[in-house]
Amino acid sequence: MNTNKRIMRSIAAGIIVLFFIISIIPCIDAENIETGKNINKEKKTTDIHEISNILNMPDPTVYVTGTKGENGWFISCVNITFTQEPGVEEIWYKIGDASYQKYNGVIVYCQDGRHTLLWYWIDPHQEQHQGNSVFFKLDKTPPAMTLTKKGGLNNKITFTATAIDEASGIEKVEFYLDDVLQQTLTEAPYKWIWTGTESHTVYAIGYNYAGLSEKSDTFGTPRSLYYNSHFINLVFQKICHIIFWNQ
Repeated sequence: MNTNKRIMRSIAAGIIVLFFIISIIPCIDAENIETGKNINKEKKTTDIHEISNILNMPDPTVYVTGTKGENGWFISCVNITFTQEPGVEEIWYKIGDASYQKYNGVIVYCQDGRHTLLWYWIDPHQEQHQGNSVFFKLDKTPPAMTLTKKGGLNNKITFTATAIDEASGIEKVEFYLDDVLQQTLTEAPYKWIWTGTESHTVYAIGYNYAGLSEKSDTFGTPRSLYYNSHFINLVFQKICHIIFWNQ
């Protein structure tokens, strides 16, 4: 009798344990499923974040370097470079009206004038991203200078300078007498009048807005000019005296 009771109690305990195990299995599965969802969600978020990092990278930076003159002008050939940022597959550029070219390294540009650099870059998904345009000015050529003189009567000579600079333009022209500055002109015509009887040297210097300058040929104010005219005058007076004396 006692044996039967023990068997019945064992069976009852087993049934209770089995029922308990069966009841908690759905909770465990649900927790695992929810955990799996969270893991997948985090993984998906990470992937999107990585892609976002690539697409939102800042544009490459453009550098234009060279020898600087005055008023923002370069007076040498310039080097144009782009920084290579992560996520930038290619860079394409053009200067002025030229066609777009693929950037493969340092660009050396030497043409005088005012220029605009246009460019864009391509991401790993082959999408184009327009970069900010860059403006730069280049004038590595000094002005073209010529000097002429006209006159001589009454001991006056007019010196006229012609100054040309197609890139930055002429800022000023200076006239020198025996290496001493006599006059500075900022607008054409560039003329200076010398009056005197002594022998001197005269030249002009032209300056462009980039800070480059050029000296003209040197002219003289020959002292012989005065003496030749004086000699001619004496000869004329002598001839007149002879003519009237013979009369």
